[in-house]
Amino acid sequence: MSMKHIVRQIVPQLWSQRRSNAWLFIQLILVFVVMWCWVDLMWDYATTTFQSQGIEIEDVYEVDIRVNNTLWDDPDLSEKKEDYFRELVRQIGEHPDVEAVCYFEGSSLYEENFMTQGYANQQDTSAVCAAKIRYISPEYVDVFRVDLERGNMEGWKSVPYPRPALISGDMAEILFNSRDIVGMRFYDYYAHKYGRPEVAYYVSGILPPTKVNDYHVYEPFIYVYLDPAFFQGSVPTIALRVRPGTSPAFASDFIREMKSKLRIGPYYMIGIQSYKEKREVFSIEQGHTAYLQLSYGLSLFFVCNVFFAIIGTFWFRTRKRRGEIGLRMAMGATRRQVQSQILFEALILFSLAVLPAVVICLNMIYADVNVLALSPMTPARYIVTLLLTYLLLGFMVWLGSWYPARYAMKLEPAEALHEE
Repeated sequence: MSMKHIVRQIVPQLWSQRRSNAWLFIQLILVFVVMWCWVDLMWDYATTTFQSQGIEIEDVYEVDIRVNNTLWDDPDLSEKKEDYFRELVRQIGEHPDVEAVCYFEGSSLYEENFMTQGYANQQDTSAVCAAKIRYISPEYVDVFRVDLERGNMEGWKSVPYPRPALISGDMAEILFNSRDIVGMRFYDYYAHKYGRPEVAYYVSGILPPTKVNDYHVYEPFIYVYLDPAFFQGSVPTIALRVRPGTSPAFASDFIREMKSKLRIGPYYMIGIQSYKEKREVFSIEQGHTAYLQLSYGLSLFFVCNVFFAIIGTFWFRTRKRRGEIGLRMAMGATRRQVQSQILFEALILFSLAVLPAVVICLNMIYADVNVLALSPMTPARYIVTLLLTYLLLGFMVWLGSWYPARYAMKLEPAEALHEE
């Protein structure tokens, strides 16, 4: 019997039994909508957290540098802060296990410490872009293995304006409507607005898609050279990359070997931490880990409840139709045909219920009442989550109706008709 014939046979039968099927139809609609909300939330978290940050943190450590406040405030040392800090970086770079070392300021990694600045196109002042900013030393791209889409790091030093800058592709699209813009100029919107028109930059390279941590979406980002003036008022973050094959005990060995060497001027080291460990601590502190564990637990509970509800519903439905099943077998239907009839009825009824459920989900998006969580809804995300929901719930409907169908196969026609 062909699929087309089966559908033609089952759909009119479902329609003739529409009164008894109505409550099951409504139940499947509601379950699909709720299941889609859950699938969409899990999809959003999974795709966002597994996206690259635009940097590689494997084998990268952050050196925790502090200052002696008495020496920091000493006016005799004020002009030497930059020299002391650079000596600190040089000492770290000479360690045999260190492959590269850099320093940076601004938007931090795995901390709720972001710095945002506005930038504008010199030809079109209406194109203003708010971007996360990170002031870096040129070695930053080596330590974090930033793979530039275009351009290079030539000219990265303290020079008069316009200075080189690396910007993300989405920032380039906002400012210039293009990514092929290496060498083009733009300026600091607020500096220009408040009397410093000389603060301008040129694009030396295009960054890969970049975000501040795992739980943020991609957004406009800019890297610029860390000006020496920063050393007078802050302590830049120092990061280092170790060589491949370095001992797992590198952190403790580094502290033991370098703690006394890294006491230079007002600066001193108190510890070192890998960025992988820092990411885990950040996730726990921000509640992301607990939230995901709770979401997974509730999801498992919800899926189990849906499954048992489905199997219970179809079990009751099959028991109620014992007389009909017995009559079909008495009139020549095989046990395999009876089982197929029940399974296809369940799947067709579910597929019909999906149609209004899809419309409800779409209206939830337009009404902004679904859980968007980390990233905005896109057509691709909507279609993918609908398909995943259909497959997951369809499998549960098939599995939930399979056992009652197996029960129906074993019915004896005479016994079923006698009970009826």
